[in-house]
Amino acid sequence: MRCPILIGRQEPAALIDGMLRRLARPGRGSALVVAGEAGIGKSRLAEHMSLVAARAGVRVVTGRAMPAGIGGPLGPVAEVILDVTRGRPAPADADLAPYLAVRASLVPHWRRPGWSAPAEPVLVMAEAVLRILHWAAGGQGVALVIEDLHWADDATLAVTRYLVSHADEVAVALLATVRTGEGLRILNELGTVEMLRDARGERLEQARAEALRVGAVGLAVGIGANLAALLAMTARFEDVMDVAGEVEGSARRLGLVPLQAAALLMQGFALAHQGRVQEMERHLSAAEALAPGDQDLRAGAWGIGRALCALLAEDRDGARQALARARQEAPDQHARILNPYEGPELLLRAVAGQARRGEIDAAAASIVKAARWPELWFGAAQAVASGADGNGASASAALTVALDAGSRYPVFSALVRRLVAEAAISDHWGAPHVLLRSADATFTGLRLGRASTACRVLLKAAGHPAPRRRAADAGLPAALVASGVTAREAEVLDLLADRLSNREIAEQLFLSPRTVEKHIAALLAKLGARDRGSLARLARARR
Repeated sequence: MRCPILIGRQEPAALIDGMLRRLARPGRGSALVVAGEAGIGKSRLAEHMSLVAARAGVRVVTGRAMPAGIGGPLGPVAEVILDVTRGRPAPADADLAPYLAVRASLVPHWRRPGWSAPAEPVLVMAEAVLRILHWAAGGQGVALVIEDLHWADDATLAVTRYLVSHADEVAVALLATVRTGEGLRILNELGTVEMLRDARGERLEQARAEALRVGAVGLAVGIGANLAALLAMTARFEDVMDVAGEVEGSARRLGLVPLQAAALLMQGFALAHQGRVQEMERHLSAAEALAPGDQDLRAGAWGIGRALCALLAEDRDGARQALARARQEAPDQHARILNPYEGPELLLRAVAGQARRGEIDAAAASIVKAARWPELWFGAAQAVASGADGNGASASAALTVALDAGSRYPVFSALVRRLVAEAAISDHWGAPHVLLRSADATFTGLRLGRASTACRVLLKAAGHPAPRRRAADAGLPAALVASGVTAREAEVLDLLADRLSNREIAEQLFLSPRTVEKHIAALLAKLGARDRGSLARLARARR
């Protein structure tokens, strides 16, 4: 899926040709948004698509939005659906049967006696459109052109966004044309779909630059919030704080409270994924206070923020509680591209032996296809369940696909590796030592000491040596390095924060209680602390 593309930035005709060629392959749907000023040639590109499709034997259908609401709600969508159904009776298709009433809203000759317009959400209409196109495409595919999307009504935009989100599921090549200046909001929304599905931000960057060029400051701030979300998900933490900080300040000055809250949320995510608990909580709480009625924001704060922070701190019970709270805040997010709780929750249940392959496969059937976030978590859960069933080959194959999907999410992929490795060790499949060393390298580089320690402990428990680390390599704070604190001593210090006894620390680090006692003595001397309680307070202050 590619969206949006600004004319003059790439070669749109080549992209259109590629879209039509992909119709012949599995996972063949795609979407392209062409944006530019009036008269720049967007309609000529639509004509180019029609000509190339005709030569390839692909049917072309077109819908066109009109100014001032001419054509009524869903006008362009109805134009498309009437075209593909003209002269064809209502199909006896099991996939279309549940949508009989709503599809008849668009196709009058499919209406049965006594039909009345159903009061369904627009997403149900969008799914009906998707299924009609899938049915109409047959084995040949359909080239779908929606022109002048900047004039489209909200319902048409919602259906178009849905088609873009599910572009890989049907044999449809979707081309939409938008006039910049008037269509920047659409570019932002469709670019956001690309960001959520594929963790890419080039199109959002283009949309933001265009918004600033035409003086759409408020929209540029909104696009900046979406870019901050991408930076947080891809672990570019310094950039998150810079971009989100700029968005938060601009939104506050402009009175854009929802965007101000979103910027604080993204900063909270960045802090959470670095294990900076107190700062995370300040930002997440501030975001929630600004937008108390925003269910999506609150679910994200609990799921992607607090829950994953707890996982990085090896607090699995805390993570489960936070994920349950996220589900409580927004229980109906199962169809979202980025559901903040469902995937991590399912993987934790699989690792605990509480979710089997059948349940996981059933849940995975409803996720948005070819979207990286759900494929990472659900695929990892499928791998764990397959391994528990004794099918190591299937488990390894599922994990490979999952990790490929998560390749742009460094922190989340490392968490998945660490969790799956634990199950792989228990069930004797795959190469858990490879997973743990990769996860450890990521956690070490991000100074996530507790997660790194867990990887090293699992390596030793599985009979594999953990590579020695210098204090600087372990990402220790400069003050600890200057005091001569070793990586192992830092691990002991971190566990002291939880008021663990020497024996409990020894069990977690696979040391003897006597060795832990020596490390504590060394910490007292190096840090000038009076007693064990002082060390614990110092450790808690570092979090």
